[in-house]
Amino acid sequence: MHGSRMVVAGLLVPVLCPAAARADIIGVGGSAMLIPRPADAQLGVLTSNTTAFAWNEAQGVTLAAPMTIDAAAPGMYGSALSFVFDTIGAGSVVSSHFIHFDTVGGSFQTVEGSVTFDADILGVIAWNRQEARHLDESDAAFGLGTIFSTEVARRGVFDVGDGTQGGEDWFTISPDQRTLAFHLQVSTPFDEIRVLTVPEPAGLAALSLLGFAAFRRRRPAATNVSADR
Repeated sequence: MHGSRMVVAGLLVPVLCPAAARADIIGVGGSAMLIPRPADAQLGVLTSNTTAFAWNEAQGVTLAAPMTIDAAAPGMYGSALSFVFDTIGAGSVVSSHFIHFDTVGGSFQTVEGSVTFDADILGVIAWNRQEARHLDESDAAFGLGTIFSTEVARRGVFDVGDGTQGGEDWFTISPDQRTLAFHLQVSTPFDEIRVLTVPEPAGLAALSLLGFAAFRRRRPAATNVSADR
């Protein structure tokens, strides 16, 4: 945020100019860990058997074209049957965040955790099958130079069979649309989720000028004089 100063009635007062719109991860729970955006998140690179990594991606992006999302409403998503494909319109301003769970050597592991944001969840992208590669399609807009493994049929969630059985993966969007909780089971490939939020533009800082305190003369305290008797 850039700043300047102005003089008001002899006082030097800071004036803050608005910064770019953004949204951030403000909390993680369970097996989730917040990390800086990685340069490489390809299959087999960023691995852990106990931790799902989360990071902030592009901020305040104005969509040049409609973007497909797989979920938006609060509630639980336990299979591909619970997805409701929709689009966010071109011209919308959104911020992006990423959750990534890839195990060491492709071993079978399970994690549970949560990620909380300081802005409302607008949509979740977590489906990547041959007929609908939603994660792949969103990388260019939000990936910020991170290298991803693309054209991986089960890169997202619900990767058993055709994704309709459920049971191995689930995630929830909280009623206030600020937290995404997840349960992910992975052998190979990995599980990945992209979360889009509504960034709040940084407004002008409130400029509160307190009125000058009026100086008033204080009367000297009265002296108590006892009358002579």
